[in-house]
Amino acid sequence: MKKLLNLLLSIVLTGCTLSIPDSGKVGYGNKLGTSPEGFARTVVSPPKPGSSPNDLIRDFFITAAGDQGAYLTSRSYLTPEIRNVWNPNENVRIYRETPILQNTKNDREREYSTFAGILDAFLDGTGRLYPIENRQAIERFTFRKVAGEWRIASLSNGIALNYNDFNRTYRPQNIYYFDPTGTFLVPDRIYLSVLQSLANPLIKAITQGPSQKLSLSVRSYLPQDISQASQVTKNAQGRAVVNLTGSNISSADSPKFLAQILWTLKNVDEIKSVKVYLNGKSLNNSIQTQNFTYYQRYLSELSENSNFYALNENDIERYQISGNSPLIEKVKIPSKDFAISCDERMIASVQNDGNLNIYRNGKKFFSFATTGSFSSLHWDCLNNLWLVENVYGISKILRIVDGKSVERIILAIPKVAEISSFRMNREGVRGLVATSGGNRNMLFSVLFRPSQGKDTLFVAATPPWVGGRVSDMSWSSPWQLFLLDQKENRIWQLDLESGIEQIISGVNNPLELSAAPGAPLVVTERGGKLIRASSTFGWSEFGIGNHPSYPGG
Repeated sequence: MKKLLNLLLSIVLTGCTLSIPDSGKVGYGNKLGTSPEGFARTVVSPPKPGSSPNDLIRDFFITAAGDQGAYLTSRSYLTPEIRNVWNPNENVRIYRETPILQNTKNDREREYSTFAGILDAFLDGTGRLYPIENRQAIERFTFRKVAGEWRIASLSNGIALNYNDFNRTYRPQNIYYFDPTGTFLVPDRIYLSVLQSLANPLIKAITQGPSQKLSLSVRSYLPQDISQASQVTKNAQGRAVVNLTGSNISSADSPKFLAQILWTLKNVDEIKSVKVYLNGKSLNNSIQTQNFTYYQRYLSELSENSNFYALNENDIERYQISGNSPLIEKVKIPSKDFAISCDERMIASVQNDGNLNIYRNGKKFFSFATTGSFSSLHWDCLNNLWLVENVYGISKILRIVDGKSVERIILAIPKVAEISSFRMNREGVRGLVATSGGNRNMLFSVLFRPSQGKDTLFVAATPPWVGGRVSDMSWSSPWQLFLLDQKENRIWQLDLESGIEQIISGVNNPLELSAAPGAPLVVTERGGKLIRASSTFGWSEFGIGNHPSYPGG
């Protein structure tokens, strides 16, 4: 991923100088893709008569942030020779603040100016976002007079935006593929401008295939030669029609093909129903977006009837997640640590002797011994049990498939000794690894890549991390986790796509935590009190216990 990003930057910032600082305070902007004030379009305007080069480029930055389509107003700032050559849609460079003038050089009728700033993220032409940590970047411009007025004579393709302008004009959107087994949908996040209609860019994105980092970890039921036969149309009632061309698909694959298309378009506000054609043949009746009951089966979400679990004096207790008296019953399986499968039929339990047992419907059917210890027990919703085996200070990631066979996973991280915490998400595709090292962990975002030889956890990115030692973690969405920072005694929320960290307040001495998509965060405080968060992170007492655990969490 770092090699890809460096390549992209070298292509984009032609003639620019990049340097990576190794010190200085970490700064934060607003969360990428969000705007607390809501969308407010930037007013675009042509160049003002008599503008100096510096005034011209300042107004150009502002105008490019609010322009759209053919960027006709932005092009009016350019000399005639490059107006139709400049490609604003090639990329977006996202700066912490608008780049500021660094130096200027005059050469008769030309002026050369460089603008410097901290580049925090990069958005490529497909809408994929790449966070960047503390990278100094330079934007170079050449100006020339045209009919007595300064105009931009050379610049990089793409546009440069500060955080606030990016947050006003771009929103995260999901396109969907499947996990390698074809069981669950896996979102691939892209960022699109709110100035454009979303349906066509989303369909274009999904037909182009997954992002490079996800390409070996997901599968698509769209044919490889898929393309749009025409633009997505929509009538006054919000009925969208998608026309595609490509190889025909089997009747068995058709529901998953439709699931990818339908879920990709579901959150487009103006679309109320979707009808899909492939090679002129209808694949479905017009389906209301609020009635995707059949296609819910492809989401790895908690069911409405899911329970919650915790340990109390080595006994597993089952709770209802809502209600004034949530405790249901004790599960008669003594444990030091445990994990519940997504369907709640299997329980993995570390016994008092340190060995691992797996129970199905209350009956033991698998045992596994170690000379060391087990940690980070959790299930994905494909019935894979993931855990870390620690033997003499060396950590190995294990996967137990359907409670039958043990597989040692290759972790593509050099010089890893001990893993302090590890979690795969519910789809079994994305994971996060925290490795031990002094008073501060290193975090690695990993992607599962199945192979004919040895399955691998491939490092997709190294998320920025300003916290201390991670002792526990849990997924709250396919790309977001809660992290328990043992050193700082606080909880963080980390977005792996944007790289943004947020501190969760209101918890005293947190020891363990558990989360799940669409479910409240539950935390064990020192003393064994279980508390759960509201949607605004207010806290209420939930019960007594430790090792809080959602099914598949």
